[in-house]
Amino acid sequence: MSRLGKILFFIAGISLAILLAVRYVLGGWINPLFIPLIIGGVSLIGAIIIDFKLYLEFMTMRTTKHGMNMGTMILLVLALLVSINFLAVKKNKVWDLTEDKLFSLSPQSVDILKPLKTSVRFVIFYRGEKSRENLNSLRETLRLYQDLTNQVEVVFYDSYLENIKAQEYLNSLPDKDAAQNKVFAFVEYEGKRERFNAPFGETEITSALVKVTRKTTNKVYFLTGHGERDLSSEGEEGLRGLKDLMEQYSTKVESFNLLQNPTLPAEASAIIIAGPKQPLMENEIQLLFDFAYKGGKLLILADPGEKHNLAILLNKLGVEFSNTFILNGGLQVSGVSQVTVVGLQFDQNSKITKPFLNGNTFALFHLASEVRAASGHSDLKVAELVKTSDRSMSITELSPKVRPGNMKSYILGVSVQGKLKDREGKQSDKDFSLIAYGDSDFVTNKFLSLPTNENLILNSLADLTGETDLISIRPKQPKQTKLVMTNGSWLGVVSAGVLLPTLLIIFGSVIWFRRRSA
Repeated sequence: MSRLGKILFFIAGISLAILLAVRYVLGGWINPLFIPLIIGGVSLIGAIIIDFKLYLEFMTMRTTKHGMNMGTMILLVLALLVSINFLAVKKNKVWDLTEDKLFSLSPQSVDILKPLKTSVRFVIFYRGEKSRENLNSLRETLRLYQDLTNQVEVVFYDSYLENIKAQEYLNSLPDKDAAQNKVFAFVEYEGKRERFNAPFGETEITSALVKVTRKTTNKVYFLTGHGERDLSSEGEEGLRGLKDLMEQYSTKVESFNLLQNPTLPAEASAIIIAGPKQPLMENEIQLLFDFAYKGGKLLILADPGEKHNLAILLNKLGVEFSNTFILNGGLQVSGVSQVTVVGLQFDQNSKITKPFLNGNTFALFHLASEVRAASGHSDLKVAELVKTSDRSMSITELSPKVRPGNMKSYILGVSVQGKLKDREGKQSDKDFSLIAYGDSDFVTNKFLSLPTNENLILNSLADLTGETDLISIRPKQPKQTKLVMTNGSWLGVVSAGVLLPTLLIIFGSVIWFRRRSA
């Protein structure tokens, strides 16, 4: 290489270094940077032209050709790897090989996301690096939604750096000044925005998705006027917790009184009768039957020992209410009495109870009666939702003088579907739905904190109102896999663990000595 060529290469290198250094310090491009760029380019071209023959001879050498072939192969492999990684990022596909699908979304979430035609946007606000550390779990869960469809967009904002954006979202929140490491999460769809809170699992995220994507709002009415459970009461016997849960899922909750206005709300998605203590009048029973006859949806929670006349209405709807008290037998739950019954067996064919694995969860019912399919309604489809253990007993009244009956399994809840017949035997042209439980205590504030109780009543309401996407998402727990080894297999594993390393050491030593003496 000539001396002038070396000088020009040096000038080109210095110009490039100056260009990069100034660009880095300023953090952007300015017009004076064209000067080192032009000087460097001209110097590089001049150096190549001056020593052109040298480069030409170098390119025609055999070693150069072999080197270029190898370089070309390396570049092709790099291009292939870059292409594969690019496609993997743009078209991400994940296979979940775990038995319980621990790293996959539930069918409920999939059913909500798949039909969406416009984008869903998740907006997450955190405060500084300390708060950012708490985002890993949320980020991983949201990635499952992104992997499912390209209609999901996730944006993270640091509230300190994006102050204007944070004010837009957080100013109206009552807890905006909470702990510094608090995370605020929102989901947006077609102009609607919904917040979801910690623990930021699939249940919370999918529930928020349901709210923003739902086109209509269900209206559920509670019957009053007969000593029913109080919707506004926050005491142990009240239903304030249930009301709040229903409203959390965008269900409008109202009450009505047939004694004051003897007409049923026409817009009712479902009617709930929760633990009345006084008798329903004959005309009220007929109105409720007519509602079901026209394809209405009913949820009846009937307590034993009360003169509410619900047995008459239930019998018309295909359910027999035994009006007895079930006792636990052989199975006791710490802190509860014998009249608090444990529901252990769940119908795995019903959408309502399918999420509950038999033997792995339980529901609690206090002062409960059996409900079962009534005779004379063979054309109705009755499903036994939840049952007690086969060691349960029942008594006709709460008295120490009454001896319990034989041990058996009792039905605590049923669902009924089909077409009803009126007094003249004329069959309705619409299917009705009924879910009946022999207890109302299990939905009160006292017992609703039990996850199975909460999910059982919410699933029942979701099934009645047709909102199957609200059926509870069962938490996924990894199964324990036990490895049972015989004496022979254990000896084989230990022997292999000792012999294989020994053989490798001997084999390596022999090769080393042979090569050394060669």
